[in-house]
Amino acid sequence: MDQERTSHSLALKGKITVEMAIQALYTLTKAYHDESQHKLENKTFEGETQFNEFMATKSQKDVEQLLSSEVHLAKLKHYLEEVKVGFTYQQKGETTYLYFESKNRLLAEKALKDMLANITKSPEKLAAFSKKVLKKPHEMLPEEKLAYYRTHTVYKGSSPTITKEIGKEKAR
Repeated sequence: MDQERTSHSLALKGKITVEMAIQALYTLTKAYHDESQHKLENKTFEGETQFNEFMATKSQKDVEQLLSSEVHLAKLKHYLEEVKVGFTYQQKGETTYLYFESKNRLLAEKALKDMLANITKSPEKLAAFSKKVLKKPHEMLPEEKLAYYRTHTVYKGSSPTITKEIGKEKAR
C-alpha cells in the first residue's frame, strides 16, 4: 500500500511538473512570436525592399504610377536610396508602380524637387543627367531593344570616304 501511494504521488508530481514546463515553454514561445510579429509589422525601411516584405507592414503606403518611358529604373532607385526612403516597386505589363510609406511623402517630394532644381540649373547638367538616366541599348531587355531599334535609327558602321576616283578610299 505504501508503495502504491508513493508511486502515485511521484506520478502526480511528475505530471504537474511536465504540465508546468509545457506552460512555461508555451508562454515563452508566444511572447517571442508576438515580439517578432510586432517588429515585422512596425519595421522601417531604407532603400529598396522586397515587395511582400514592404507591404506586410502596418504603415500607410502611397502609390505613384511611373510613366512608361526609357528611364532606367535602376538609376531612379539610386536617387531614392540616397534620400534613405524605404520603397518598393511592382511592374504590371508596361506600367510600373512605386510604393513608399505615406510618412515619407514630403521627404520624397522634397528630394525630387531638389534633384530637378539641381539638374535644370544649367543645360550641361541637364544633358549629363539625361545621359546618366536614359537606358542604353545594352542595358535593355530584348523586347525593349526591339522597340528602341524600330523607333530610332540604327548605327550602320562607318562607310569609307569615296574620292572622285571610283572605288578608291581617301588617304588619311
